[in-house]
Amino acid sequence: PKASEIDSYWRNQALKFIFGQPLDFLKLTAKKLYLFWNNLEIPNNGSFYLYSHFSKILTWLPTGFWLIGPLGLLGMIFSAIEKRGRVLMIFILFYMFITVLFFVCDRFRLPVVPFLCIYSGFSIKKFWEYLKRHNAKYLIKYIISLTILGIFVNSNIYNFQKGNRASDLFSLGNLELSAGNYERAISFYNKIPVNNNIQDVHLNWGGAEWRLGKIDNAIKQFQIELKIFPESFDALTNLAQIYLKKGLYEKARRYAQQAIKIKPYSPLARIILSFTLIELQQYDEAETILTTFIQKYNNNALYEESVLAGIHLIQGKFDLAENEYRSILNRLREQAQPGYEPEFQYSKEFSIGGSWKEFKGKIYYSLGHIFFQQSNHDSALAYFTKSIENFPNLSDAWISKANTLLIMNHIPESDTAFSIGLKINPANYQAWYDYGLLLVTMNRIDDARQAFKNALKYNPDFEEAEEELNKLQN
Repeated sequence: PKASEIDSYWRNQALKFIFGQPLDFLKLTAKKLYLFWNNLEIPNNGSFYLYSHFSKILTWLPTGFWLIGPLGLLGMIFSAIEKRGRVLMIFILFYMFITVLFFVCDRFRLPVVPFLCIYSGFSIKKFWEYLKRHNAKYLIKYIISLTILGIFVNSNIYNFQKGNRASDLFSLGNLELSAGNYERAISFYNKIPVNNNIQDVHLNWGGAEWRLGKIDNAIKQFQIELKIFPESFDALTNLAQIYLKKGLYEKARRYAQQAIKIKPYSPLARIILSFTLIELQQYDEAETILTTFIQKYNNNALYEESVLAGIHLIQGKFDLAENEYRSILNRLREQAQPGYEPEFQYSKEFSIGGSWKEFKGKIYYSLGHIFFQQSNHDSALAYFTKSIENFPNLSDAWISKANTLLIMNHIPESDTAFSIGLKINPANYQAWYDYGLLLVTMNRIDDARQAFKNALKYNPDFEEAEEELNKLQN
């Protein structure tokens, strides 16, 4: 859905509630007004009561909303009587009105606190004036008013709980996860009581396991997330992506299709499904999925178009693929950032996003392959070089450049390109084999022997590498 469609849907739902259940609306509004002026720090995406334990300032701070609230309200009353500070008062009241209409929580209320501090200061000033004048009548009124406001601000008629062990452990786990401390994140998730079904606990837990390389544990956690929350789109897409990487294509297809049913407008599951179908060599079906999405949901889906062009490249439709890649490059010049999809949940190494320069680098790399396949080596070399300029860490571009240079008999330059590409991605067994052949022509037999051993290390069934190694050893 477009942003306007989302807005329209929820606005209509709100208006239906307001006019259909006016008494419930007024009751809810009164509750939110009470909570706006209450000492309780209502959490949204983080708990003040949890985080304050990790902050010396918040631990030692002698004041808080418990004092600023009643003093600020009293200061506003004094200001209204004396017709002073109206602009700030209008801001506070208007901000309160807007917040109460939507969602009351601590971080949304926070912007008015500095202004309440000003009114709190004015309230203290009035108290000092009464004290200096020995005005007992006004001092008594002041103390009574402040006491009433203090009771109001510091009451808890809705029995709000300041701490929730399960939520706190989840928050701590997420903090460790975002900091890259995956083992510690898992230790916090593991302490959450099993009867507290907080959404995304097992999703994030699985993400941590995935980042640690414990794929089976990750699958287990994603499956638990799905058992508790069957419509977890992220769990489904993560499972589809894992099974795609493991070569279990039917499972990858099944989970991707389930994810599409939940979010037909999201490109993520469709891209995974397309990659799966490409691996199954079902190119027409993959093409249909991408084309349908581009036409129905997004007429500027550059990433999806690049995958579609990749399908045409695999099929040998070079002219069509070249035109599609050039079309993408032309539009990249017109906008600062291509429309990337969000990364897979906590699986950065399998993300499909990146900077616009990296995306452009991949497009140049694909164009280089088109010309390489057509034996136009000068153009292929030029595009592989452009690819590296935009995306220096794209190992495949370095390897393709090395192979092109080798064909063109530029031996020293090919040697350098192979070395850089394999340093970036040492697990490329085919590149080690090709590099070994180059080293043989350079009469660097020991280095060639090691290159073939490296190829066999990453692919023990690589018969060609074993044959070349046997030749050198004999």
